[in-house]
Amino acid sequence: VEVWPDEGQSLGLSIVGGRHVIKRLKNGEELKGIFIKQVLPNSPAAQTSCLKTGDKILEVSGVDLQAASHEEAVNAIKSAQSPVVFMVQSLSATPRVQ
Repeated sequence: VEVWPDEGQSLGLSIVGGRHVIKRLKNGEELKGIFIKQVLPNSPAAQTSCLKTGDKILEVSGVDLQAASHEEAVNAIKSAQSPVVFMVQSLSATPRVQ
């Protein structure tokens, strides 16, 4: 997903997570990684209609975030040049129309 912020403009999303386990699922599986916590309305991230709360961020502009700390993920996102390219995994059971 490509996000095109203007120079100096925020992407309009917040993240949560990192290397630590966020949640242990009922089946015993551990949920960890970097996840989208919020997408601000009318922001560059919201304008894509593809980035949603709960999506797991796998990569940002070629930087693998699957084993990243929260701080490493924030730095990767903030230092990425426009367009910022997100590779995400949707954990939602609801299909999306693109």
